[in-house]
This record gives sequence, structure tokens and C-alpha cells, in this order.
Amino acid sequence: MMTVHKKKLDFQFYKPVETGKKPFEVRINDCDYQVDDIIELKAYGKCCNYCDGKSYKRYYSGNCSGWMNCYESEAETIRVKILRVIYPKQINYDLTHWVILSSSFGKINLGDVRKVLKEYFNRKTLPKDYVVLEIQVMDK
Repeated sequence: MMTVHKKKLDFQFYKPVETGKKPFEVRINDCDYQVDDIIELKAYGKCCNYCDGKSYKRYYSGNCSGWMNCYESEAETIRVKILRVIYPKQINYDLTHWVILSSSFGKINLGDVRKVLKEYFNRKTLPKDYVVLEIQVMDK
């Protein structure tokens, strides 16, 4: 049975996900993601004029020092369908041995996954309770 999950999305990734340039999400597997589930990704912030597009974590101090919050109802939303769920034991070997593309992971570029893991987790491998989700944007 298909489930709809509502999740936050770092605003810097809104356009790359929307355009298909980022066809994956790295997520804690807190809701047992399944193929064909839908995720409503909500971008909860809007950049201030001087935000340079880097992660809001580097700027946010609670009072818009580079990032402003908005209400959930105002948040940009992308609906994506899960095409594949990839677990750490399936991907960590390829991540540590510098494989770039693998037919095992569809349209996902492992170099892009490495970048997300380094920036958000300061790691080279997918954490134990996380998954990589291959996603496809649904028609609006």
C-alpha cells in the first residue's frame, strides 16, 4: 500500500530536485520507505538577499542571519515518487571505492551522494539507519 510522507527539504536543494538534477534523497529510515511511496518535500525557508546558496546550517542563528523561516502553508512543495530504496549494505562499498555510476543505482551519481554525506554527516558512508532514495518528480 502506497504511503504519503511529509518531509522537510533544505531550500538549496529545491531546484535541483524539481529539475531532476538531484534524483535522490538521503533520509533517516524513520518511516519504512517503500518503492512507490510518495514524499511531499517542503522547503521551509527562503533565502535572504545576502545568502550565497550554501547550507542554511552555516547561517541560521534564530533571527535570519542568512536564512528566514516561513509557515508550512507558504513552503514550496515538490511531490516525488520513490523508485528505489538503497540501504547502507548495498551502497557503502561503492561509496568507499570511488565508483561513480553503477547500474545498480539507477540515475544516481555516487559522487553527488558522497558530497551530501560529507556536507551533512561529515562521513564517507551512509549511516546505519539511513537510506538513499531514488526519486522521480511527479507531475504537478
